[in-house]
Amino acid sequence: MSIESLNAFSMDFFSLKGKTAIVTGGNSGLG
Repeated sequence: MSIESLNAFSMDFFSLKGKTAIVTGGNSGLG
């Protein structure tokens, strides 16, 4: 795996995690 593809994967992964955290936080009244 190249550095470029690994970086792209990391960005997508953390973006997805961030969106999930925002959604779950809003649903539990933390947002």
